[in-house]
Amino acid sequence: MKLINFKISSDNISLETVDHYLDLHNNYDLISFEYKVKNRQFQIFWSKGIGDWVDEKLPKKLNLYFINTSFLKIKENEKDEFIKDDNCLDAIGFSEVNLRDNMDSW
Repeated sequence: MKLINFKISSDNISLETVDHYLDLHNNYDLISFEYKVKNRQFQIFWSKGIGDWVDEKLPKKLNLYFINTSFLKIKENEKDEFIKDDNCLDAIGFSEVNLRDNMDSW
């Protein structure tokens, strides 16, 4: 995977740019995602959350756009998990092809 203008932080809940540490778990609410199968394009959309801990200088919206997507895994919530966590990112990352079989535990 080639990332342009950002990197995935080692905590797997944040993105880092030259100007910002973007905590997608605590500071942003997941709005939606879209996968275009024919074009192999995946997009994720967030908006900045509300709270005393959220830095006012962070971007109000954040969109990630992936092209030539060859593998995508989105794990559903367990039925006993909190509904409010549905708009909260748990982890983001990528995996080598040979490790994909081990992703069932995610």
